[in-house]
Amino acid sequence: MDFKKFYNEQKEYIDFRNIPLKQFEYNIISEYKANTLTSVIPKNKSFNNIMEIGCAHGVLLNKISIKLGIKSVVGIDIASKNIELAKSSFPDISFFCCTIEEYITSNPTNKFEIAILSDIIEHIPDEVEFLKKISGIAKTLLINLPLEKCYYYRNRVYGESDPSGHLRNYSFNEAFHLFEKCNLRIINYRKIIDIKESKEYYNYLKKELHSKLKLKTPIKRLKSYLLSKLKHYILIYLPSLYHRLYGYNLFVYVESKNFSG
Repeated sequence: MDFKKFYNEQKEYIDFRNIPLKQFEYNIISEYKANTLTSVIPKNKSFNNIMEIGCAHGVLLNKISIKLGIKSVVGIDIASKNIELAKSSFPDISFFCCTIEEYITSNPTNKFEIAILSDIIEHIPDEVEFLKKISGIAKTLLINLPLEKCYYYRNRVYGESDPSGHLRNYSFNEAFHLFEKCNLRIINYRKIIDIKESKEYYNYLKKELHSKLKLKTPIKRLKSYLLSKLKHYILIYLPSLYHRLYGYNLFVYVESKNFSG
């Protein structure tokens, strides 16, 4: 599979590059992710440099580097169109269109105090080899990994045919086993069961939901409304059941046992 071509032509990225409303939505999501990712970093930690692998348009990387007060910032992504937009949007950040292997070959002495892997591991063909490469050049990793082994995704066909490019899914135990297998020591983590913890994004979703409901028949509108209410009830009062039904996201901060620099 030509992954560079796939992510250049991936619908979500195309929409972001061309539709202002999608840019607004992506900005809200990135703010939420930046706040949650930085919340798992111990308070006494500070960093002189940072890298993001799979940085897309650079929005999340820019937000996190500002929150952590880091001036030396590097982002890499295999999609040239994403990197073009990132460079024009954030000229103070060093962006590279390449794989992690290509970056290491071209910059063999570069080391980082922290690297971001947000929604990226599930897209990598060999995630073990990938994590071992990253942990060789980054002292710590800040990871966001969707845990999609749940009822809602029971019929989803993971692999190269998946529209989002998810090659596999994970459970909580599988994620932790992966980190341990790659010599990553878990320092802190959070399980976030729903992005509705972000009030601004929740309000945005409500507007989107109402606009979509208007296109449905009264019976279908009522059904959608009741299902959304039921889902929200489960989220608030039965979070363990919500995990099993809908999955959630794992935000984790780890230290590399492989790093030397």
